[in-house]
Amino acid sequence: LSGVTVKIKNPKRLTMKELLKISPLGVIGVFIAGICSSTVFTIAPVYAIENGFTVSQVATYMTAIIAGGLFLQVPFGFISDRLGRRPAILIVSALIIIFSNLCIVVGSDPWLLYPTLFVWGGGILTVYSIAMAHANDHVESDQYVSVSASLILVSGIGSFAGPFIVTIMMQIFGMNAFYLSIAATYAIFFIATVWRTIVRDAVPAEDRVQSINMPQRATPYVARVIKDEWDKDDVANDG
Repeated sequence: LSGVTVKIKNPKRLTMKELLKISPLGVIGVFIAGICSSTVFTIAPVYAIENGFTVSQVATYMTAIIAGGLFLQVPFGFISDRLGRRPAILIVSALIIIFSNLCIVVGSDPWLLYPTLFVWGGGILTVYSIAMAHANDHVESDQYVSVSASLILVSGIGSFAGPFIVTIMMQIFGMNAFYLSIAATYAIFFIATVWRTIVRDAVPAEDRVQSINMPQRATPYVARVIKDEWDKDDVANDG
């Protein structure tokens, strides 16, 4: 490979303060996604065991949640691209609130609980991608890497705080506070989204970036690769 030159484009930097001013809802969404997804992965098995689930039932319990996150990314992403980020956030948040309460109501009946967990988990594990897309809608393409780096930090802070806070709530209010804490968190997000919809116009459909199903631990390099691919597509379409 001697003599081969690799051309690397330097992305524009965007401070956290600037990002909060440009897209506060995107930052809030990623923070909430960090809180709730880490809570699910750390507290859900404990909740299941405390409610008398066997080891195999705990495995199925977690599989239903993860499967929802896998298979519902595409339909929720489609809604996000077609209807807009805020309508998608409102729909997903409402589903999470409803299905959080349904998880309590159906109890341990597997025929009812696992499909409920599928939708519940699909909503929780999809919010990060929608919030990331919402933030990227408000910045230039050469700022995607900086946005990704900032939002990974925000998600990490949420991931650290979530299990700690929910554990305290469970000790005070009982085991069902696991579901209710997540429902309450998304109720706050729902209200914040309604407020932002009132005070600020949405980004026009033609100016939105394509929704990408990104894991919460994706590095800024992934954002750079995606940006480069989009730039190639733009050049090809212009040609």
